[in-house]
Amino acid sequence: MLKTSQEFCAEYLSERDRNDFQNCEGELVGSCHFMRRLNRSAVALVSFPGSGNTWVRGLLEKATGICTGAYYCDRTLRKGGFNGEHIVSAAVLVVKTHNDHYNWMKKIKRFNSAILLVRNPREAFVSDWNRKFGVEKNGNHSNSNR
Repeated sequence: MLKTSQEFCAEYLSERDRNDFQNCEGELVGSCHFMRRLNRSAVALVSFPGSGNTWVRGLLEKATGICTGAYYCDRTLRKGGFNGEHIVSAAVLVVKTHNDHYNWMKKIKRFNSAILLVRNPREAFVSDWNRKFGVEKNGNHSNSNR
């Protein structure tokens, strides 16, 4: 059953976040909700691609019931239940981001704190390569559309 934006507490989003939320197309299927921002700033969840950032987001959402955000709009993740895709604010528990050199200084100014997720570099490279170029068990390529 699809939820409405009201059931996700979308009224807690700023106008900018509400626009980003609506521009990231995809069905709302998850069970998380947004939270009041109060006096809190956004918290970055920073990692190298392939380090398990999305997996950690899923654990956090299941444990708290609060949506996690992302600097990106990955429609595959949105359809998979990550309703905070493309939300960068304190209305979400943490905001997924990777170190994109061309955009890093612009991104870092949005956060006052961060959680750094570290994985064995070899395993992270292999994981990211498989995500981009690998073939899943069903024979389909696993490349996500970001």
